[in-house]
Amino acid sequence: MAMQSTITLSSGIKASRGPVVDPKVQAVSPAFMAFETLSEALAEACAAEEFRLDPASWDVAYSNPDVAAEDAVNVALEAARAAGNAAVVLASDRTLIFVARFIHCAIGVENGPDRVNILHLLEDSQPLWRRAQPGVIAQRGNMLITRSIERLGHLMDLLYGPYADEAVTIDLEQAATM
Repeated sequence: MAMQSTITLSSGIKASRGPVVDPKVQAVSPAFMAFETLSEALAEACAAEEFRLDPASWDVAYSNPDVAAEDAVNVALEAARAAGNAAVVLASDRTLIFVARFIHCAIGVENGPDRVNILHLLEDSQPLWRRAQPGVIAQRGNMLITRSIERLGHLMDLLYGPYADEAVTIDLEQAATM
């Protein structure tokens, strides 16, 4: 027997979706698909950076690993921009778009303390973004956000070295002496 279900639109209005035949198959929004693309681009950028740092990457049989790694990071930056500009269709899309915009900023920032602050904001604010939203798509979006933030942190570690709380503390101490 087919069940009737509802979805929450971006304006908070509940609308009927029609009969759900298979509960495993759920429709996703353009923002969700763009954020999935962003998450995969972050994974590819991490893999390219790991390969670039591998001593075997300088074998003449491989193409230039520096160019491949830089291209992968640029693809991730572009995917973050696209996900941040996606259309809001479902209520859970707002969170995905918001996080994608922060990821875009984190990839683009070259100033160490600013980058560390953005990463801390993303990591420490996850409980706010995982607030109780109904629906399978919203919960899958929360898992996707968590995975993407982890991948972003790993990518930043590969690009700039592991960041620590001391970097922010030192910067604040320097600002206090000015």
